[in-house]
Amino acid sequence: MFNLSANLSSTSGNFTYTFYNGSQLLFEFSGNATGNWSQSNTSNNPTPDKVIYDGGITFIVMGIEMTGNLDFKDLYPVLNNDTTNQNQAEQQAVVNAINNYLKLTLEHTGGNVIATSNAYLTSGTDTIWVYNPNTYQYVPQVQSTYLVNMRLAFPDGTTADLNTYVNQGFGDFVTELNSFFQDLATNFGFTYTPIVYHGKKK
Repeated sequence: MFNLSANLSSTSGNFTYTFYNGSQLLFEFSGNATGNWSQSNTSNNPTPDKVIYDGGITFIVMGIEMTGNLDFKDLYPVLNNDTTNQNQAEQQAVVNAINNYLKLTLEHTGGNVIATSNAYLTSGTDTIWVYNPNTYQYVPQVQSTYLVNMRLAFPDGTTADLNTYVNQGFGDFVTELNSFFQDLATNFGFTYTPIVYHGKKK
């Protein structure tokens, strides 16, 4: 049986999708946010971090729960300043902000934490083709790239990439957040400028 519940006000919003087989919960997806999206606060199109303060998303599948809580007000400005994945300092700032303002937890439903999240930076290279006006040809140019990844840290000291468990990386998490906050903006008539996250491969 599928159920949907939602509650919205000018300062908070939440929704929950659940799917049961009899009395057994098979799947749940829920989200929540707090802020101030009243007409008086949104009439002059403020930046999203002046409207949305914090939020969370929870996935539950067959007794395993992934919960994410974030301080949106402090995280958004850093992500919004992310312009290229070729700037190591910029991407390291994103990593630091994620670890300070976003907490992901993997646990058995009802408690018993299995692992907690940790953002880290990886490096690689991309090849681009640059036009040489002297030879009238395009030549390959190798450039360094820096990517933000998420991993889970387990009590025994081992780690595993986040996508091993939820089939998504941090870029997809940002996509989910944008979708949720855009729904709030649509319902309350304010403008939400989505986070454009560059710290991932296109």
